[in-house]
Amino acid sequence: MNDPHVEALIFEIIHSDEVDYKQAAEQKYERPEFSVHVVKSEAKVVPKRHFANPEEVRSLAEPFFRSWELAAALSEPKSELRFEYVRADVVDRAPTPGATIMQVAAGRLRMKGNPVGMRIGRNAYPAPSPMMAIDANVELMFACYRQLNQERRTLLDAAYFCLTVLEGCATSNKRDAAARRYGIERDILHTIGDLTGLVPVRRARRARP
Repeated sequence: MNDPHVEALIFEIIHSDEVDYKQAAEQKYERPEFSVHVVKSEAKVVPKRHFANPEEVRSLAEPFFRSWELAAALSEPKSELRFEYVRADVVDRAPTPGATIMQVAAGRLRMKGNPVGMRIGRNAYPAPSPMMAIDANVELMFACYRQLNQERRTLLDAAYFCLTVLEGCATSNKRDAAARRYGIERDILHTIGDLTGLVPVRRARRARP
């Protein structure tokens, strides 16, 4: 391409088989660098300025989608909402004669099942939270939360793991420092510590999810 320009990125919306979004209304969200248009099982990311490389747009959009996944998991645990990158639509702003749009697809192969059973109908996808942010520690606790929902962890085990992650962010007076950093009442963290005090350390502090 002589002058590539990213017109849009396409993400597939994947969710639990227990929820049906076939009747979900269209949704649109604005961010400083891009807009997101949700139609059926697809999220279209349209950048608001020129990008020549799809990966630049993807690096901006994916943190937004990850925080959306977390907000959805907290509000509707059964949704298990995920956004999976599919392709980029790129145009040549100074084309030679021929095709003007190139689709850059992600390398993936995912088999879809054909589940049978009751589904919960929804008329809209869970909305993203503008106040939700994700870092490496939140990712760890989010993975732990998903394991809890999948019954791969017990509640006490998950609570102790999250408490350990929060305290691990501090260098001294760990519980008090965690309370200050994350705006959590110290009594809440102390109560979690008391309630999970009987969890075997070897199991609760096991390998990260």
